[in-house]
Amino acid sequence: MEYASINVSTCRFCSHYDPQGRRGGECRKLGVPVRGYWRACPLAMAAFTTDTPKPIPIPSVRQVMFPTIPETK
Repeated sequence: MEYASINVSTCRFCSHYDPQGRRGGECRKLGVPVRGYWRACPLAMAAFTTDTPKPIPIPSVRQVMFPTIPETK
């Protein structure tokens, strides 16, 4: 089964858009105030997509500072 390509045209349809009152909202990805009617940026992602990006593993401070010492849990 093929899914239709979802095009996010404005900020209000992006999954990163967080509405704030009547005057607009905030982009959680960029951390800036935006208006819902603004044209969406290249980072826009549809609110209900099936292809969500996988998180990138971030090494702990211990792994960065002491890469030869195994991490204890």
